[in-house]
Amino acid sequence: MNQNLRISYTLLTLWERHDIQGVMDYIHGIRKSPTPQMIEGLQFDNKACAEAVKNKRLIPEFGWYELKNPRPQVKLTANLKSDSGIPFTLVGVLDLYDDGVIWELKTGLTSSTSYARTKQVRIYSILCKANNMPVNKIYITRYNQYTNKNDVHIIMPSRYMDTQIMKELKQTVAEIQAFVATVEGETNV
Repeated sequence: MNQNLRISYTLLTLWERHDIQGVMDYIHGIRKSPTPQMIEGLQFDNKACAEAVKNKRLIPEFGWYELKNPRPQVKLTANLKSDSGIPFTLVGVLDLYDDGVIWELKTGLTSSTSYARTKQVRIYSILCKANNMPVNKIYITRYNQYTNKNDVHIIMPSRYMDTQIMKELKQTVAEIQAFVATVEGETNV
């Protein structure tokens, strides 16, 4: 494979959903237009990040939590190798990082517990640790703007969690790399 794939949670989700066209579009930089719900969620996220920086707390919709040293929209990368030994770059953007705490801010109908079942924040934990940023807790706080209610799910990272997500990540990326090489006519994977 001639290119070092950039692997994000979005790409992994497309792969797990068997959305092959979505995978290829994503790899080649073709992005879908955001839905109205995505735009609305981004507006809440921007409002929450501005409040976090200005007043060191989250907005009421996300629980009014006090923060110490919030850093919004933290872009992280880590250079890793898949199970096939081929390098890839893991990428992600944290909503907020606050002295060892990852804050993932969500809106809409899906509960924070449902989001906690995904790989997203576990991947963010790997990215933080690869960038020498400790992770002591992960908060997923969700605001349902349709019912005006919020909920939170807290994850306590562990070595086991990191080991499991790295194993899954490296296996899945090897599959994606092999598929892309086949589709693009390469044979060295």
